[in-house]
Amino acid sequence: MPESNSDSSADVSNADVSNADVSNADVSNADVSNADVSNADVSNADAAIPLWLFALTVAGSFAIGLGLFVALPSLVAWSFVRYFDNARFENNRYVLNGIEGLVKLVIFVFYVYLIGRRKHIHRLFQYHGAEHKVVYATEFGKPLTPDGARDFPTPHPRCGTGFALLTVFVSIVLFTFLPPTDSKILHVLMRVALMPLVAGVSYEIIKLTTHPKWGKIVRFLMIPGLWLQLLTTRQPDDAQLEVSCQAMKAVLEAENELAAQSSTR
Repeated sequence: MPESNSDSSADVSNADVSNADVSNADVSNADVSNADVSNADVSNADAAIPLWLFALTVAGSFAIGLGLFVALPSLVAWSFVRYFDNARFENNRYVLNGIEGLVKLVIFVFYVYLIGRRKHIHRLFQYHGAEHKVVYATEFGKPLTPDGARDFPTPHPRCGTGFALLTVFVSIVLFTFLPPTDSKILHVLMRVALMPLVAGVSYEIIKLTTHPKWGKIVRFLMIPGLWLQLLTTRQPDDAQLEVSCQAMKAVLEAENELAAQSSTR
């Protein structure tokens, strides 16, 4: 009997040692996992985009945008009127800007249609539609949940797509006030220089969609922008709606905190 107790004690001791080994192994694995996570964090920090590369990307994007949607339409319109060699037609700024605006519109619609055919852009457009649905839910006082936002449409009158389309029409009007010139370079540069004004006027117009007096008129004028959003928005799933709901909640919370801080000053 004593020998049996001794053997049992030994077994228990061995079991304790084994458990201790397992525990130590778990701790070691946890340390390794933590180290891996830390290394991953360091790697992610090291992989951050350098400032010069970010600045180069932004500058390149602006250059491509101005070249594709300002310089190219201007040169196409210029070449078109020069081709007919009709002085009266050539000096008609309304005709020139109308052709330029039409070319710009065709390029823009084709560009949006083309990128929308890519799979990952299609998913991005779903998130775009989810964003608009959640904005509608906020404006109409509905719960910020997928159920509260699902039934709203994907186009929204204050969308960036509508804003981009609006700049086309505003540019047609504002460019008519530019003096005619025989220099192609000066012709393009004057339009590039006027783009901040075009963007500013377009922004103020789109803000009027919420104006109690002018809102209905401006929303009617934004109908072409709503049509164009059928290319840039897609019906989202509930997971995408939930992401947009959480994003909106974070924005509203930040706005409330900022309002509270302002009221205490």
